[in-house]
Amino acid sequence: MELTGRENRIYLVFWENVSPEATRVLLNKRLFGYNANGKFHPGAVQKFSCQRLGKGCITVSFANLRNVLEVFHILSVPVKLREVVDFGEKVISEE
Repeated sequence: MELTGRENRIYLVFWENVSPEATRVLLNKRLFGYNANGKFHPGAVQKFSCQRLGKGCITVSFANLRNVLEVFHILSVPVKLREVVDFGEKVISEE
C-alpha cells in the first residue's frame, strides 16, 4: 500500500455558531457565493472545488486549504481541521 503525499490529502474544515449575525452572513457569502442583480458571484467553495457536507462543514484539498482558511482568518471565525485518511476501496472478487 502506498500513502500519497500531503498535496493529495483532503481536510474537513468545520465551524460552529458564528456570531454576530452580520459575520455569519458575510462568511456564508464568501464561502458559498451569492446572487446580486441577477448574477451569481462564486464563493470559495466554487472557486476551489470544495464540497459542502452539511451545516458548518466542508471538505478542502490540501492545495486549496490556505485559500479557504484565509476567509476564516479575515473574519476572525474560529475553525477546526481534521485530516481525512482514505485507504481506498477493497475489491473482493468472487471466483
